Amino acid sequence: RQATVKLPLSSCRWYVWGVARWIDMDVETGSIEVAKIRGKSTVVRCFSKYPMKFLVPNKVGTCDSDSVWIYSLTYGGGIVSGDSISCNFTIGDECTAVLTTQSSTKVYKSVGSKCSSQNFE
Repeated sequence: RQATVKLPLSSCRWYVWGVARWIDMDVETGSIEVAKIRGKSTVVRCFSKYPMKFLVPNKVGTCDSDSVWIYSLTYGGGIVSGDSISCNFTIGDECTAVLTTQSSTKVYKSVGSKCSSQNFE
């Protein structure tokens, strides 16, 4: 039986069910967890916030493929001055995941002293 819990958008910490840990949403821009469900690699957790977005299509390739395809997108056409992107990926045992982008990611020139950073773990 599933239950839906609505939390205010101002909440900065979320509990991830089944993982037994809190995620600090103010630190992470994106987070994905892939686990084996019924013998197939499946995204069991997917979170992203501005300036990052993840697309996880239901079907890619043949139906006997066990790969999860994850497309990473950035708003604004690329990484702009002041963007700070920090993503965490957890890929379970015997799982397969492909992380890619729809096109090349542009990195734009900094304005003043605003630096941009991108960190994928």
